[in-house]
Amino acid sequence: MTKMSTCAVQGLSWMQGVSMPASTNDPCGMTVDRTGSVVITDRLNHALRTVSKVGAVSTLAGNRMPGHADGRGAVASFRYPTGVVLGATGDLHPPGVAGCHHCGGRSG
Repeated sequence: MTKMSTCAVQGLSWMQGVSMPASTNDPCGMTVDRTGSVVITDRLNHALRTVSKVGAVSTLAGNRMPGHADGRGAVASFRYPTGVVLGATGDLHPPGVAGCHHCGGRSG
């Protein structure tokens, strides 16, 4: 069993980085990808964020603007994502996203 400590804090910014400088805005759902990174739905930033094994927080998909577009990186847009599932092929599926079927991105 691996212990996860606080790697990102809830906040109003869009910061990325290692440990406390990073923040999210209403993190809701999460899953662990094949590399061991934690994928978090950042609900009010309309994004999927990752926390690596070393605590680095980055944006996997989304661009802070609410929308409904499949794609990779900033091309993808979500509207208040609330969950994420890692599919058998490594695709991420945020089922709690109104009008969005999957982000089309791969993690790991």
